[in-house]
Amino acid sequence: VNTPTGKWKDGLFDLLNAGIGHPSLWCGLCFTQVAMAHVMQRLRFNWLGEPAPDAASKNTFKVVVTLVICYAIFTVSLEMAEYSSNYYAIPAWIPTLRFIGGVLFTIYSIYSLMKTREN
Repeated sequence: VNTPTGKWKDGLFDLLNAGIGHPSLWCGLCFTQVAMAHVMQRLRFNWLGEPAPDAASKNTFKVVVTLVICYAIFTVSLEMAEYSSNYYAIPAWIPTLRFIGGVLFTIYSIYSLMKTREN
């Protein structure tokens, strides 16, 4: 395998070379954490983006996808609870939980991406 060094294999605007419907393109655009989980699994990292033994990195993709699905269910359920009540009588805990959940998920996403890129 001839691996290029010193420069990227593809240019900045070559993202459509494989076609507009390429699964990697849409996964990277729409499901960033899932695409990152795929890379982490192939590099044998754990769900935090750190190198791990085979036993620990075996379920990386499943763990990250489970986190993404749980976060999606969490936010949608809070939005449904928020919109089912009167706009002026929304309980204060709903926006607070949404904010805390969003911050925690963002911190996880940035941290795991940082660690994946570092290694």
